[in-house]
Amino acid sequence: MFLPMATTDLSAKSGAATRQSILAAAFDLFSESGLHSTSLDAIARKAGVTRPLVIHHYRNKTALLLAVLEEQGRKGLSPWNPTSRDLPEHLDEIDLDSPEYAGVGLEDAIAIIESLVGLSQAQRPLVRLAHLCALESGPASATAVQWSRMRHARVRRLAAAAAEHSIKAGTVRRDIDPAEVGVFVVTAFEGLENQWLVDEAFDMQRGMHEMLALLWRDVRATDVGARPATA
Repeated sequence: MFLPMATTDLSAKSGAATRQSILAAAFDLFSESGLHSTSLDAIARKAGVTRPLVIHHYRNKTALLLAVLEEQGRKGLSPWNPTSRDLPEHLDEIDLDSPEYAGVGLEDAIAIIESLVGLSQAQRPLVRLAHLCALESGPASATAVQWSRMRHARVRRLAAAAAEHSIKAGTVRRDIDPAEVGVFVVTAFEGLENQWLVDEAFDMQRGMHEMLALLWRDVRATDVGARPATA
């Protein structure tokens, strides 16, 4: 009587293991050869499965790329409590409109953003993959571009919302435009990331720390001190 349930559980576990094998193979091959030079047949061979099975789980290369970016983006992250300085489980899942984020000021947001930059630095193959895919043409490239835009948009909104909260709290000058703070942070993030992709020895996290220290020095209210060094 219990065999069908046991069989279903085993099948689900087998399916999950197959998807993980496909994602790992796709990530390696996309990173090495790019999108256009990587075929579904090559991914299937590396994963030890058949091409129809790859298509069964991911209908095309675009869907597979999106799954790879999302899976790799989640790796190594822990649940995020906005009142602490822990990392989010997944940046795309942060609900910045939720009331629980209303208390995140610019100082806390800066610490979180510095941690996210450190995470990107630890995920060089993923960041490189997204940049390489964005340079190619076709639907998969558009997916990579959209993924990168969403990633940067979250950081921009986090910085802008935090700046607005800090203005109301009196720790940031009232003449500061929160939207411009968000643009500054994302511009710095993207520029430093590009430099780091060209020169792996470049310390992107240190560069971001220095940029954000300059930002805080410029926007903080006159009676608020400098941020303590964190990098």
